[in-house]
Amino acid sequence: MPESMTVKVDIRGGRAALVTVGGDVDEAGAKRLDALVQLGGTGLDLVVDLSGVSVFDTLGLRVLHRAWEACLGSGGSLMIRTPSSAVREVLAFGIDSQLTIVNTPPSRQRRRRSSVQLASTT
Repeated sequence: MPESMTVKVDIRGGRAALVTVGGDVDEAGAKRLDALVQLGGTGLDLVVDLSGVSVFDTLGLRVLHRAWEACLGSGGSLMIRTPSSAVREVLAFGIDSQLTIVNTPPSRQRRRRSSVQLASTT
């Protein structure tokens, strides 16, 4: 049975958002992750942590690309943090040269942040 996808969004200082994604980003997960495109259109700088993703396909890649375009169009940015091996395999199709990818694990020091969940667009 596929692992369900989890998405957590922490707004940081009104200018940036940490989006942590885990589980399977398959067809159903990509539909849910599509809300990332809307978040990208807000002008926030998005950091998308994909270290917990176990399945990632080209539909997920398409969502990341559209979110990146939305960020650029609204004055924000998108950075991929610590992609899992499943994500790295798909990023190798060529989009990795367009995205900023950082392979650093998250800091152990965390401050209290506001947290929201991405709404499903389905």
